[in-house]
Amino acid sequence: MPGFTSGRNIWKRSVRKAKIGLFIAYLAGKVGAMEGAANEFGRSVAAARARLGWSQARVCDAINLSEPFLSGVEKGRRVPRLPILAKLFSVLGQAVSDPRLRQDELAHWLACWVVAEAASPRSDTLRTLPPELNELLGSSADRLREAVRRSIPRPARTASSLADLRGFGPFIALCADRREPEPRSLADLFILSGAISDLTWFPHVPEGLIASVRTDKLVVQMPTESLVEEFGRYNLLVIAGPNVNWAARLLNPSALFRTRVEPGWEEWDRRLRATTDLNQRSVVAAFAAVLGAARFGANRRSIAFDEAALANHPHLGAGALKRARELADTLLRGPDNVFHTPREIIGEFQFGGLVDPVERVVHNVGLQGEVNLARISLAPHPWAREEGLVAVIVAGTGGPGTTEALRVLFDEPEQFVDRPFGGVMEVRLPALENWASRFHPPTWSWVTSPYAPADLPGLVGDDAARELVDRLVVSGHPSESK
Repeated sequence: MPGFTSGRNIWKRSVRKAKIGLFIAYLAGKVGAMEGAANEFGRSVAAARARLGWSQARVCDAINLSEPFLSGVEKGRRVPRLPILAKLFSVLGQAVSDPRLRQDELAHWLACWVVAEAASPRSDTLRTLPPELNELLGSSADRLREAVRRSIPRPARTASSLADLRGFGPFIALCADRREPEPRSLADLFILSGAISDLTWFPHVPEGLIASVRTDKLVVQMPTESLVEEFGRYNLLVIAGPNVNWAARLLNPSALFRTRVEPGWEEWDRRLRATTDLNQRSVVAAFAAVLGAARFGANRRSIAFDEAALANHPHLGAGALKRARELADTLLRGPDNVFHTPREIIGEFQFGGLVDPVERVVHNVGLQGEVNLARISLAPHPWAREEGLVAVIVAGTGGPGTTEALRVLFDEPEQFVDRPFGGVMEVRLPALENWASRFHPPTWSWVTSPYAPADLPGLVGDDAARELVDRLVVSGHPSESK
């Protein structure tokens, strides 16, 4: 067929790309794997046909296949021979124009096919292996299957409610990272370190829901086109708030439930992100020294630098120091034209309150003793390559709040039936002095009242947030789109 001939190079590259995953899947195949792999293969074929907008009859006419057979493939009841798979992809793969994405898609098809084929009762593949190799394979099957799962990612899906969290998966989890005491890049400035305790409940993640875990530092270290390439095919799970997580800070203005930040400071944050020379080691080292030597004038209307303190850093170049002074004069000056310390600037992204569009209030997040507030919120995906992808933000006003909110998201999907796009929670911690006890199971309750999806469009102010809500309302409730 012309389409298959012209795509022969993509086919060969995809086979090579899938080689390790295919070999692992081939060896690890068991009878119990057949059904899952065949179903996954069938779903992939059906999804590709839907993207192209073709009926089963049209596909069958194009490659001389019977409709009952194709229907059986899409339902996971039939496993086609390899030549039929190749013909199917030659037709259905036309919907993906990016060569790299076509390779990924074909690699996924091939891996699913080999698992199903190897586990098929009609296959004698495993029966021909030496007994000692079969025993070895059996003992390492779980590890091999995990390698297949990681090496060939599943395509992200879409859903319209957090009650169907699996429907949004798989996710890339963007977690707050450690900030270096001696800054190495922009990622270490004007933000707090993350905490490993935020991930206490990660073992509760439903299988297959998290594709990978990545550092939030990438958000300010990579250009936009690289972020699209890195994250554009998955939904995002962003853990911690804008005072701790760079991704949460970028997404915060368009999150449905968000931390209140003054518009002037949001503009300041955009300027900070645009200061790409702070990712140069010489400039960021000089900037850190300049911050330590900064001295504010009367009423914080001016700034000077302790030259003696700067002289203690003879390794810093004159050009880098000059640029660092300029940046300090710009970045330490707030929208109020007053100079601020880095810790005060972080506070602007921490203590403004939680905006609750359902209650139409801003909840105070001041220090509240044994009470944390937390929010779980949908937000637009800023680097999506495919329509329908979203970000989910989970953030508390303290570590225990984030931890408990993440547990609720993983363990209690029924909590989101009446709050489908998220909400604000109150988390009451055990009244004990021991820090470790702070992560014992707390009690929690919703602050946000129940709402229906159709209630939200008129309550959110950000254009990107309104567009997200409108899309979710339509996808989840087709009758409301009329």
